[in-house]
This record gives sequence, C-alpha cells and structure tokens, in this order.
Amino acid sequence: MSTNQNPYRQSEQNIDEDNVLLLGKNFNIVGDLIGQGTVIVSGKIEGNINSNRTVSEVGSSIVGNIECKQLDISGSVKGLIQASNVIIRKGALVEGEVHYATLAMEQGCEVLGKLKKISEKQVVSKAESASLSDFNPTAETILLNFPDELKVQLQDLSVRAGATLTLIDGSQAPLWVNLTKDKLGMLVNGEELQSLRNRNETLQLRLNVGGTHFDFSLPL
Repeated sequence: MSTNQNPYRQSEQNIDEDNVLLLGKNFNIVGDLIGQGTVIVSGKIEGNINSNRTVSEVGSSIVGNIECKQLDISGSVKGLIQASNVIIRKGALVEGEVHYATLAMEQGCEVLGKLKKISEKQVVSKAESASLSDFNPTAETILLNFPDELKVQLQDLSVRAGATLTLIDGSQAPLWVNLTKDKLGMLVNGEELQSLRNRNETLQLRLNVGGTHFDFSLPL
C-alpha cells in the first residue's frame, strides 16, 4: 500500500463494494457523478459530485461542485463545496467556496477562496434528495441555452468546466435547475418553470466561473 494514500481511504476497507466508486489515478472523467455511497477519486474528473462521502486522494484533481455529507481532500479541488464534515489535509489545494458544518484543516494545506459555516440541515445532496417533492424525475425537462453573448464569454474561459450555479446570495440553487455538461445552458423542470411564470415571479441565479460570476433571472 502506498505510504501517501489518503488515511480516510484506509478506513473504508470493510465498506460494501456495491456502494463505492473508485476512479483510478490513470482515469480522466468528464461528467457528473451522483450516488448515495462513497466516491474515491485518485484520477481526474471534470464534473459535479453528489454522494454521501467523497474522498480526494493525493495527486487527484476535481474540477466541479461537490455536495456530500463527508468530504476528505488530499488532492486538488476547484469549485463550490457544500458538505457537512470537511477535512482538508496537508498538501491539498482548494480553489473556490467551502460551505461546511464542521471543518478540519491540516497545516500545509492551501485554500484559495471563501470559507462559510452553515448548519448541517442546509447540506442536502441531490442523490439523497431525489425523492423530495420539489424534484420530479418524470416531469418534462427543458433545455435553456444561455444568451449568445454569455456563451461567447464562457467559451473563452478555460475554467468553464468548474462552473457552478447558485442563488445570488450564494446558497444552493433549487434541485430542479442544473447546468448542462458543457456549462453553456441549463436543464430545468418544465412544471417548476411554468409555475414561476404563473406566479409572475423570478428566480435570481448566479453562475460562478473561476474568479468571476454572471447574474441572471429565470425565466430568461
């Protein structure tokens, strides 16, 4: 066993293998990972992760949002983090906002961004929330492309893969609104969108890309 392996990984020896996804160090993935088990990343991923537990091992790279109950970081993470319990270990690099209920940081880690303490009740993973009334997987899903001028700006940003969608106040966006894989549009629940129109209301959203952001309202 490698001496620089994440100690959290070692504690998972007896876990049910059906509930573990291991991304090896020689694998690169582009896309989102959603599940109720444990995600262990030794390689590279460009996409969002929603799970009960996420482990970023030494030498790994994650570019995207992470939502989970327990997060253990020894590699590089760039994006918005929302987790109940966060451990950032020596040598880890985190770029972006970290929303946490409890946080432990080892000497020698680096965090470039904001730390925001939240209550544990505010941390709800999409995988865990799939049965909630505000998320209907059978409802019509509508693709909304961003305006052309915004798409042009996004295409010029090398960090577009790590784009995150939140409300303007920084809190989590509703479960029925999600970015497309190319980050140039959104997938929204048609019934929820129509409900906004019927109430003559708008949803104030913020697209966070690297060190900048774009504010807009839904419906577009």
